[in-house]
Amino acid sequence: MNLQVFKNGYALVSRSCTLPEIEGEGSASVSLGKPPKHACHGTLWLTAGKDTTILGMRTESSTAPVAAPCTNVPSLLTANVGSAVAVKLHNNGDGWLEGKVVNVAMERVSSGLGSESAGKGLLVLQCQDSGKDEVKVVPLQDVVEVRGTTGEFKISKEEKQKKQEVVVDYRGAGGTASLMHLRLGFCWAPSYHWQLLDGQRATLSGNATIMNESEEGGVFEKLQCVVGAPNMKFGHPPGSQQHLAVLEPAFRR
Repeated sequence: MNLQVFKNGYALVSRSCTLPEIEGEGSASVSLGKPPKHACHGTLWLTAGKDTTILGMRTESSTAPVAAPCTNVPSLLTANVGSAVAVKLHNNGDGWLEGKVVNVAMERVSSGLGSESAGKGLLVLQCQDSGKDEVKVVPLQDVVEVRGTTGEFKISKEEKQKKQEVVVDYRGAGGTASLMHLRLGFCWAPSYHWQLLDGQRATLSGNATIMNESEEGGVFEKLQCVVGAPNMKFGHPPGSQQHLAVLEPAFRR
């Protein structure tokens, strides 16, 4: 990702990818990663080389499983359904109740924002009592600790996470394509130091302080500080031959 910072709070953010060459009249699609969240003034440009024709740009949504950490006792028990655990109850002194987790039935309450967990419910355990299987039902709010009794104790659970990405359709020679947009949240300020060495020589050094009040993070491959402010002129970005300039919001959730 590259960043060009202006002195009035704006920055030009760009990221690049390589488009493979397409022979003949065929076309292909390539992902450019996540869509920009805070493109301002309708600025969104996609540029490519002069021998590449951009056919279109769109977003695609998909879901992928991710490992989410368990943050409380009910989520730990839910992640370990079918596994052997030991639970400590607040009214059971120092004793532990061991068994296999059969089910965790969470109580749901309705609110204005939908159905939410109230932290209450029932834990169903299959226990051994004098060599016989016994099913015990324990209120979840009575469980204060949980631990595994075998080596297979999970501390995370699988959740579905929605993902969006920008996809470009093109044909031609391929090469480097860049997705660019203006956004607020960046600024920079210079400072200079002038030192006289003798009657004929002097040194001048300078540095720049970058202010980042956005959520953009990570390492920028290229950072430039621009003296001045952007001149809003829609159309071809400088030096582009093939382009797709979007003046209306391109990404709608």
